[in-house]
Amino acid sequence: MLLFTAMTTSATWAEVKTEKITLNSKSTLKSTSLTCGFSKTGSDDTKFDSQRLIIAKDETANLIIKLNDDISGYITKIVFNVENKDRLIGSITPAADIEGLTATWTTTSTDIKSQTFAIKGGSSKTYITSIDVTFSTTTGVEMNAVFSSTSVTAEVNGTAEWPKLTVKAGETTLTEDTDYSVTYESTNNDIANETDKTISTKAAGEATVTATITSLKESEYTAPTTVPTFSVTITAPADTEAPTFTMTTPDPTTNVDVNTNIVLTASEEVSIVETEITATLNETPITGTFDPVNKTITFSPGALTNDTPYSLVLLANQVQDAAGNKNAAATFTFHTVAAAASGPTTFDFTETNPGTTIDGITIGGGSYSSGGYYGFSKSDKLTLSSSDKTITKVEITYTADEPNRTGGGESATANVGNYNYDAKVIGGTWDGT
Repeated sequence: MLLFTAMTTSATWAEVKTEKITLNSKSTLKSTSLTCGFSKTGSDDTKFDSQRLIIAKDETANLIIKLNDDISGYITKIVFNVENKDRLIGSITPAADIEGLTATWTTTSTDIKSQTFAIKGGSSKTYITSIDVTFSTTTGVEMNAVFSSTSVTAEVNGTAEWPKLTVKAGETTLTEDTDYSVTYESTNNDIANETDKTISTKAAGEATVTATITSLKESEYTAPTTVPTFSVTITAPADTEAPTFTMTTPDPTTNVDVNTNIVLTASEEVSIVETEITATLNETPITGTFDPVNKTITFSPGALTNDTPYSLVLLANQVQDAAGNKNAAATFTFHTVAAAASGPTTFDFTETNPGTTIDGITIGGGSYSSGGYYGFSKSDKLTLSSSDKTITKVEITYTADEPNRTGGGESATANVGNYNYDAKVIGGTWDGT
């Protein structure tokens, strides 16, 4: 980002001022903009008497006159005011024009901020009452300072550079440490380090950096009125990854109870897109319940069929994350448990008629005798059948009506052999092979 700033400049200008320093006390040798120092050589006759500075005959008083440090300018003229013509200054170094009741020192230099005078008493004591100091205060061109960018943005682990600071006076580009100095202050040194002038992208965060410009040439340049700043924002990378789901129930996915719910858990926090979650279970539509706290979708299909493979397809665009990324379609499979083996079904032939159904198995063939038994003759066959069960084993117990009677027994699906009924109860078993 480039910063465009309207810049105004003002030319260097000078104001001539004159201030008076009254020499009536060593402790008050100053004015608003000036300070005067005093020392002497010779006797104690050179002193202040609360009205003036008295310099004894042929003795020397030293006066140091200087502009205060906060005054930008230079001294051009100093006038020493003497009490009367009989108390004139004997001599002054550097040379001054002594005339009447004054001694005037002038200069054309533009860099004198202080001047030391050695003032010697005249033919008798010299009385100096005050000093009038003329000086010129200067104001330089106001500098303007701008950063090459006022807003630095980057992603975590990206790259970011400290903006370049340009300082000018009018159209003149100034040089740091020659024309001006600059100090930086950062609100977050972990992001923008004010000492190293570096920007870190190791973590997300924000910082504001302020630059303070100080003129090193006060008579030529003044500090900018507008303080330059720039901001830094380090953000986490943009989220472009869509949420995914894992089937957390049933788990494991084999021998699953037929009354199971199906629970899908999202990989991140998501929100529902529509009013309900839509999926298919073995191509039959089914809706789910969304739990934003646990990030789950629960499907309740009711009783499923034993020993059956199931495929749940979660349709696309059902949920989205905070960045607006929506889920893709996903398929989850499981297999229900086989039906539990049932106990044997028993037909009591002493009271069973052909066509009787017990536990879904129907008996046929033979005949029921009112005498209390089920009988077969010649080619008659016993049949067992079921529309929803697989018969895996048949055990038949025969009871002979007479000892040692022989005969044969035969099932509808397998021959259980010929038997010699030499016992009262004889039987045969078919086990499906």
